Amino acid sequence: MGHYSWSQDPYYINYTTNDGLPSSTIYSIYQDARGFLWFTTDAGIVKYDSHAFTLYNTEDGLSDNEVFQMKKDHKGRIWLLTLNGKTCFFYKNKLYNESNSALVRKISGSSLLVDFYEDTKTTAILFLSMETSSN
Repeated sequence: MGHYSWSQDPYYINYTTNDGLPSSTIYSIYQDARGFLWFTTDAGIVKYDSHAFTLYNTEDGLSDNEVFQMKKDHKGRIWLLTLNGKTCFFYKNKLYNESNSALVRKISGSSLLVDFYEDTKTTAILFLSMETSSN
């Protein structure tokens, strides 16, 4: 006696540099509220809108091209955790860093941003950082 079952093959797409990614090194992928996919790479951050890839890098205000992770806060700012540890965020289609944001200047200083957490009531953001030596 045989048993039959219906199934289907999983659907997936493999994106490469041939499709428009600036690098084959992808550290993380994030999907925003509008459905865009964001890739953190060693060449910057990339937004994919299901048609084209848009690269943002140091020429656009990113503090370092090597971005390991993205995290969104309750205001919709996407904080970028970079190799050099310099604080920056993406908000309303613009990159903010020490040169154009008082908030980033306040957070920065002699420390490197390594992670952040927001409490459940969204009343506080805890930035984890490492002090850098001046030597």
